[in-house]
Amino acid sequence: MREYVLPGVVTAVAVAAALWLPRLALSVRAAFAVFFLAMLANGVALEVGPATVRVELLALALLALAAVLDGRGTGPPPVRAGAVATAGLAAWWAASFLSSVLVAPEPVRSLFMLLNLTAGVAAYFLVLRLAPHHAALVRTGTWILGAVCAVSLVLLVALPPETTPLVASSQGGGLPRVRGLALEPNLMGGICAGWLAVMVHRRRQLSPRHLLLAVPVVVALVLTNTRAAWVALAVVLAFWALTRHGRVLRSPPALMVYALGAGLLLARWGELRAEPGSLVWKIENLLNFEIGTGSYRVDTWRLALADLDAADAWLFGLGVNSYAQRHPVDITGVTEGYVGNLWIAWLYDAGVVGVLAFAVLLLALWARSADRLGALPVFLAVVLTSTSTNGFWMTFPWVFLALAATSARPAGPAGGAGRDRAGGLLAPEAADRMTVAAGAGALDARRDGGAPRDGGARGDDGARGDGGRR
Repeated sequence: MREYVLPGVVTAVAVAAALWLPRLALSVRAAFAVFFLAMLANGVALEVGPATVRVELLALALLALAAVLDGRGTGPPPVRAGAVATAGLAAWWAASFLSSVLVAPEPVRSLFMLLNLTAGVAAYFLVLRLAPHHAALVRTGTWILGAVCAVSLVLLVALPPETTPLVASSQGGGLPRVRGLALEPNLMGGICAGWLAVMVHRRRQLSPRHLLLAVPVVVALVLTNTRAAWVALAVVLAFWALTRHGRVLRSPPALMVYALGAGLLLARWGELRAEPGSLVWKIENLLNFEIGTGSYRVDTWRLALADLDAADAWLFGLGVNSYAQRHPVDITGVTEGYVGNLWIAWLYDAGVVGVLAFAVLLLALWARSADRLGALPVFLAVVLTSTSTNGFWMTFPWVFLALAATSARPAGPAGGAGRDRAGGLLAPEAADRMTVAAGAGALDARRDGGAPRDGGARGDDGARGDGGRR
């Protein structure tokens, strides 16, 4: 646990400061900054009696308090979960609860993990209710994640991996893996991929300074050495390139980054390709599941499915997080057993009922997004990265989905998001107010079955609020 001392100290100090300073508790943005930092440090936990509580859950309580005390930017969310999503959530939770109580070897332990999952769902609905703050929250999170990635990369270059808490040594040789503040590199890869998708969704509300912070995030993602995160990154970048705002990917600074990365990679290609587990080796074996970590994961999944078959528990599963209860040591004999795949984990925990209900929940949440096309890369990034590690045990996937649920299209002139008539960027606060006005106008339009009231701004097509004139 020595490698988590630095993240633990940083996060504990941040949470303690937020709890003791009323000014932070009264600011949604400050409370979200504390929560986001704790969310990145998802491997840091405190011993509370017999239970181990992740710091991010304490910070989530702080954010809820700030939302209540603020009172200005909360209220009924502009996008509601809907009956189908609610039914999926209820069926998934019920199947998880029943299997945990009736089948799990340690029901209390399973129910405690189900409580953690419930906290993640609560984070989704809490962040959804903070819709008026979403643009500001994304800017805040971008600064924090960009800083963490930049520091991780500096430490990767400057210090030996075994002495750096933000970097993990590669198990198969080759390059070390960037871990950041996360529990392990796969989770860091999922965080980076998901947040880049959120940035793409909110790109019209971000300044060039924020977009530059995507550079260390992308580099850190690549150096997490996580194949699922690479695939998610490719999907996100492809989505961005196919939109009319994808010219940033073809800009001279972007081309310089590509050239630099390609040069460094080619310089060590021959050396790295022979080292199992290295970045180049994983690229060449991206879809090879017969050797290395791919083989390990497949063997783990087969063992999990064999447990289900032996117990004839396909319908409702074997209890939340009960794989580790049945397999205290994994197939390598090194660490605790863990099913590193969202869908197989849910199948193991809650059976066919649970995994189908969870799929319905995700599809329904996406379908009810204010901008389904814009939200699509966020949902895809979260699902793709969850094939290598189940990030839904943490809160970050739920937060990303909530930030993607609301519209990111401002109500400014048709010339662009967040710009005045002279073409300059509006202040972030002004852009936020315009976005909120756009959402309100769209809601009024849906209620009235026609145009927004009083010629209000429309958030669906970027038209000005001037009585319908463009």
